[in-house]
Amino acid sequence: MQRSSAGPPPPPARRGPARRGKTWQGGTLRGRSGAIGQNYRIAICVRPVQAQPLSDAEYRSLAEFRYQLRTFLAFSEGQARAVGLNPQQHQLLLAVRASAPETPTIGFLAERLILRHHSVVGLLDRLEQRRLVRRVRSARDRRQAGVEITASGARLLHRLAVAHRAELRRARPQLMDALHDLSGIRPTARPPRRTTGATATTRK
Repeated sequence: MQRSSAGPPPPPARRGPARRGKTWQGGTLRGRSGAIGQNYRIAICVRPVQAQPLSDAEYRSLAEFRYQLRTFLAFSEGQARAVGLNPQQHQLLLAVRASAPETPTIGFLAERLILRHHSVVGLLDRLEQRRLVRRVRSARDRRQAGVEITASGARLLHRLAVAHRAELRRARPQLMDALHDLSGIRPTARPPRRTTGATATTRK
């Protein structure tokens, strides 16, 4: 019998990764099982979209929008570090305060920060050491721990929030212009406000 020199047949091609993926559904980060509040790295699969090529102006608009976003994020990070917080600690304080009057759970905060559960626990440990937050037992489920912001944490967050609001108001024209240029939609002019009540008239 004549021996073939072709060698062993190649292994069958894989049809893609076997690991479970994560997807965005309805604006909430979910796994394929539908569970929320889980903490993981995000893998985004970009599907090919049939679209017209972008023009030079559209690339400039995209670059400008990302630049304006990064400028604001750099401002935010600098403000947080100036008061002894890292950006994630600042975001955690903001997420806790924004949940009022509800008491957020650690799982909810992990979802909002897009971090793993144990990473949020580490952030909370450091914030508790500074007495900026405290953990409490949920009134509905004693097995779950909720998070509250302390008076000191609220004062610190208020300072940051005031600075961020002022910066957003300053940067709003550039941000909105870049967003409108990118989306191709310009806001329509608002009609002048109508004053209520009767207007006084003078008689000759």
